[in-house]
Amino acid sequence: MAPRANWKGFLRLSLATCPVALFPATSEKYLKVDADTGDEVQNEDIVKGYEVEKGQYIEVSKEELEEIALESTRTIEIDEFVDKPTSIRAT
Repeated sequence: MAPRANWKGFLRLSLATCPVALFPATSEKYLKVDADTGDEVQNEDIVKGYEVEKGQYIEVSKEELEEIALESTRTIEIDEFVDKPTSIRAT
């Protein structure tokens, strides 16, 4: 199976736009494990939530997460380039 990009976006330089993708450095399978037992945890047994007391959680739904998600344009705008310094002096 080909690796999937963790992030995709665009690099825009004046009138030119280049697609950019961020890929993981390794291709190992990602396993979700119980921190206490070391046993693998199935996807259907994983929920997103906040622990309020030891073993007591408030579950956060997918819809609630979408409501608070920040808007992203998936672009990075570069306003200008600066010259590379010819020498650096320690002060």
